Amino acid sequence: MKNIARVLNGPPCPLRDELRKLFAEYRASGPNLIRMMENDHRLERKFRDHFGARYVFTSSGFANIEIVSEQFQHDDYHRAVLIFSKLIINKDWAKLDGPCSWCSKYFVRRRRSFRKKENVYCSRECSAAATATASMQEKRDQEYFDKLEKAQAVAHRWDPSSGIPLKEFVHKKTGFTLTWIQRALNHKDERKKLRGEK
Repeated sequence: MKNIARVLNGPPCPLRDELRKLFAEYRASGPNLIRMMENDHRLERKFRDHFGARYVFTSSGFANIEIVSEQFQHDDYHRAVLIFSKLIINKDWAKLDGPCSWCSKYFVRRRRSFRKKENVYCSRECSAAATATASMQEKRDQEYFDKLEKAQAVAHRWDPSSGIPLKEFVHKKTGFTLTWIQRALNHKDERKKLRGEK
């Protein structure tokens, strides 16, 4: 499993990209291999026409199954399918997960717990970093809206006939910087825009 994760996390190359596409398709299917093969006829044909299984006997009472390529082709898609086939016959298939929502790495979990979630993290550090970033953004948004509310209350008292520009008026009454006021006046998000009209 770690070898598969290593290829998925490797430097950009056609093999890595093909394997990532297959893994994304696999995750999106449920994973459900019947559904995946029904939706991807090229992949289904590749397995049917080019791959076979071979028993590898051990000194215990257990035999491994090995995927063999009967007509090996040197294209990256064929190699990616061969690597992918090792994932789907591995009893620990559910341990491979990713990409991490924070660092974008693929990883092997300690336990079999394949989860179809929007956010998956490879480590506590990545989870904490993502949570901290989201919390900080929430805090910044709240501070902005508090500031905007105060500026808006002052802007409603502005009289255009006074000859003082709105920006200057809000600056004198609130102490907010002219730059912040100008950005609020020009904000593209209507919820975050400062308005001069009552």
